[in-house]
Amino acid sequence: MTKTRKKHRILRLFIVTILLLAVLLVSIYDSNTRIETEYFELYYDNLPVSFDGFRIAHLSDMHANIFGKDSDRLYSAVEKAKPHIIVITGDLIGHDGDVDIVVPQLKRLLEISPVYFITGNHEWATRDVYRLFDMMSDIGVTALRNQYTRLTVGTEYIILAGVDDENGPADMKKPHELMEEIRASEGDAYMLLLAHRPYRFSQYANLGFNTVLSGHHHGGLIRLPFIGGLLSPGGDFFPEYTEGVYSEGGSDMLVSRGLSGVNGFPRIFNPLHIPVLILRKK
Repeated sequence: MTKTRKKHRILRLFIVTILLLAVLLVSIYDSNTRIETEYFELYYDNLPVSFDGFRIAHLSDMHANIFGKDSDRLYSAVEKAKPHIIVITGDLIGHDGDVDIVVPQLKRLLEISPVYFITGNHEWATRDVYRLFDMMSDIGVTALRNQYTRLTVGTEYIILAGVDDENGPADMKKPHELMEEIRASEGDAYMLLLAHRPYRFSQYANLGFNTVLSGHHHGGLIRLPFIGGLLSPGGDFFPEYTEGVYSEGGSDMLVSRGLSGVNGFPRIFNPLHIPVLILRKK
């Protein structure tokens, strides 16, 4: 190989390396700033007619993230989705002091639609979790702590239930006990469950929840083409549930890729994610 050809080969390798690094840096910036809104229609026989077209904006794993100046990008994305309700499926905060960041965000979200919340694992890792509950109660956010509520349209209703993350109090009500309570009072009503960790989906499907909304895996943090999410927040490779809709035994689960990274680890090829569930009468 001549010196000239060798120099050209090194130059090409250098250029390719620079281009790949540029693509990576652009993806890191895009994945950690751009909010992707994605719409999912799910159909159910037992959905009341009045709820056909009911829209739910699903926020998860925010970790007290800031979305541009005054978080305007977050509010704009949620507002454009025109949700009837907003649900937050855990890890709203991640550290002590985050409550002071998220309460103003919650107040602005409440100007769009009613907000419902469940805990994730990170809430229970802080000393501020009960302060968060108190602040939510003060401003009008509904925290579903192994509880359920009716959502009504006219004279018809559906059930919205929520479970605390398993890192919560050891003596808390278990999911099967919550379902027994619902069945005893509500019969075969359509039931939507908010549950932070998606790998419990089989359990929730077996209990009979029609739809489950979850997060936790942050889309796998790094998303590989044709493969999907690479890492769970705990460092496990190729977690099973990372985004979109999964079905089992007549139940569906919609998983959000979340709205932040984890402990400073950046998202790659994985934009911030707001899935919007649109309920449909089959």
